Amino acid sequence: MPGRLPVFRERFIDLAATARRGRPLVLICDSGTGKSHLLIGIGTAIAETGLSVRVAGSA
Repeated sequence: MPGRLPVFRERFIDLAATARRGRPLVLICDSGTGKSHLLIGIGTAIAETGLSVRVAGSA
C-alpha cells in the first residue's frame, strides 16, 4: 500500500487545518468500528502540533 501514505498525509493536513479553525471532528458509525481509536490517534497527532484537543463522548 505505498500509494496510501500520501493520501493519509493530505487528509491529516486537512484535519489539522480544520482543528486550527476550531471546527469539531465528529465520527458517526456503527458500534465496534474503531471510531474511538481513530479519534485518539488523530487527537494525539493534532496535540503533538501544539494545538489543544478536547474529547467529548455521548451515550
